[in-house]
Amino acid sequence: MTFWFASSGISCGRCGKFINTMYEAIPSLPDPFQVTCPYCSYTASYRKASIHSYRDVILAPSNIRAIVALIAIGGLLLLLNLIARH
Repeated sequence: MTFWFASSGISCGRCGKFINTMYEAIPSLPDPFQVTCPYCSYTASYRKASIHSYRDVILAPSNIRAIVALIAIGGLLLLLNLIARH
C-alpha cells in the first residue's frame, strides 16, 4: 500500500489513490505539472498547491473524528465484553 510509505504527493483525479511525489523535486516542478497515475494510467495536470503529505490526510479534522469514534466504539465493545463475561 503506497499511501503509508509516501512522504508527499497528490491524489489521482480518477481513482483517488495517492501518487508519491518526492519532496526534493517539488521546487523544480513546473506549475502546473503533469502526472500519470501508475495505478489507472490517468494523466492530468496538477498545481503545486495540490501536493500534500499523507500526514495532512490522516490528521484532517474529519479523519481525527472518525479515529476517535472508532477508538471509543472499540473501548465500549471491550467493556461490554468484560461485563458479559462476569
